[in-house]
Amino acid sequence: MAGRIEFAASPLHRDATDKSMRVAQATTIDKGGLEQPPDELRGPEALFRDLTLARRDIELLQHFEQEHDRAEQLEQALAAARRDVETQTALAAKAGNEVTELKQAATGGTMELQKSLQQERDRTGQLEQALAKISAASSRTALPAAASAHRVLEKVPIRAGT
Repeated sequence: MAGRIEFAASPLHRDATDKSMRVAQATTIDKGGLEQPPDELRGPEALFRDLTLARRDIELLQHFEQEHDRAEQLEQALAAARRDVETQTALAAKAGNEVTELKQAATGGTMELQKSLQQERDRTGQLEQALAKISAASSRTALPAAASAHRVLEKVPIRAGT
């Protein structure tokens, strides 16, 4: 066979290739049930093509595994984010309840202060009325008493030198 080169596979290389072939065959689409002839009956181009396909399949499996790991990490991050959102929602609800309670307390306190202020205004009004009555009564009695005191003083003789 002049011009044709024959390759002999070493047993170690053959085992690695067989394993790669099994992985590649397990991950590739079934080719309609066609059986391939044994490696000894196939040419080097077919073996090279099979090796290339096996390497590609291995790369695809590695990428698949990386994407699977990444998906797991993203799921964990999503779960943590959901927990954070639930925590923040609970805190916001609690703060909302506290604000409502404070508003109610402020409204109640304001109403009490307004009631107390009105009571003080009423009391002040009553005191002003009482003071006006006393003032009026005092001026009615004060004028005659002052006049009477003035008359008494007029009758008292003034002494010289005292």
